[in-house]
Amino acid sequence: MTQPWDDGLLHALRQMEQVDSPLDYALVLQRMAATLQDSHVGLVNPVLSEYLGTASPGVRLARVEAKIAVVRLDADGEAARAGLRAGDVVLSVDGEDAEQRTRRFADLLGGSTSAGRDRNGLRVILGGDEDKAAVLQVERGDGKVRSVSLKRRKIASPPAPPSAVPYRLVDARIGYVDLDHLLPEQVDAMFSELGQTDSLILDMRGYPEKIISSLTARLNVRGVRPAAMFSRPVLSAQQPMDVREVFVQTIPPARSAPYSGKIIMLLNEWTQNRAEHAAMFIQAATPVTFIGSATAGANGDITNTVLPGNIVVRFTGQEVRHVDGKPLQRVGVQPHIASAPTLAGLRAGRDDVLERAIAFARNGE
Repeated sequence: MTQPWDDGLLHALRQMEQVDSPLDYALVLQRMAATLQDSHVGLVNPVLSEYLGTASPGVRLARVEAKIAVVRLDADGEAARAGLRAGDVVLSVDGEDAEQRTRRFADLLGGSTSAGRDRNGLRVILGGDEDKAAVLQVERGDGKVRSVSLKRRKIASPPAPPSAVPYRLVDARIGYVDLDHLLPEQVDAMFSELGQTDSLILDMRGYPEKIISSLTARLNVRGVRPAAMFSRPVLSAQQPMDVREVFVQTIPPARSAPYSGKIIMLLNEWTQNRAEHAAMFIQAATPVTFIGSATAGANGDITNTVLPGNIVVRFTGQEVRHVDGKPLQRVGVQPHIASAPTLAGLRAGRDDVLERAIAFARNGE
C-alpha cells in the first residue's frame, strides 16, 4: 500500500458519524475497503448492489486511445441490433458524462493499480435497474454522435469470445491458444495439433480454467520446479501476530518432451489472479515474451470477513511473489512489448494486440 491503513480507517470512522441510511453505511465501508488498493476488494451487500446496478447490457468497455470505447458486444447480438458497434466511443450514459461516471465508480471501487481502478469503473458504468434501458451517446468513426438504447438484464449475455475454438493454426509455423476458453481436458489435444509449430501465442486476456499445472508441465524447457512464492499471516493465541507461513508452489513433472518453440503471451488489465498466476508459472518454465499491457496486480486467492449488517468484504488473502522474490501485488506482470487496441482496429474488426504478436512470431521484432 502507498498509504497507511490506519489513515483509511480513521477517515472511515469520521465518515460514519454522518451516516443516516443503509446506503450511506455501505458506501462508507466500500470506500474504506477501497483504500486497501486491491482489485480483489468488494462488498457483498444488496443495498450497494442496487446502487451499482443490478442489471447490465453485457457490453464490455475499455480505455482505448485515452477514450472510453466499446470493445466487445454481447454474444446474442442484441446490442448490435440496437445500433451499437465495436469502436464506438461512449460520451455519456443515462445523461451523465461517461468520464465523470467512470471516475465516480472507480474512486468508490478502487483497485491495485490506476489501470485496475479505471477498469473497475468501466465495468459498472452501464449498470442500472432491469426495467430501465441504458441510454448511451456514442461517437463513431465518422464523427457523428448517435443515441443508442440498450436493454439491461440481470443475467446479461457475456461478451462474445474472440474465437469460437480455443486453439488453431495461424499458419504452418504459428499456433494460437485462447487460454480464456481452453479446458483442462483439451491441453494434450492442443499440443498434439500445435506442438510442431515454431511459435505459440497464448492469449491470457481473460480468466483461465484450472489448466496452469498441466499447461506449464508441457512448456517447462528449463526443467525447474519452483514457480511462485506464497506468504500469509498466521494468527493464534500462542504466537506473535507477525508470524507468517511461507511456501513455494511448483510445476509438476512433465509426462512428455516439452514444447521447444517460441512462447508469446498476451496480457492486459483484465489478466488478474489465476490469469496472472499462469503468466508467472510460464515465465518460470520457459523463455516467454509478454505482449500487451500490464496485468491487474491482484493475485493470491480471496478471503473475506463479515461486518455488522451482514456485509461481506472480500480482499486478497495471500501475498504472491515471483520465484526471484519480485512482487506481483500492485505491480502486475509487465509486458516486454507494449501493445494496445486502437479505435481503427476495433472498427475494422481487427485484434491489434494479436496482430502485433503474430508479427513478432514471424520476424522477432
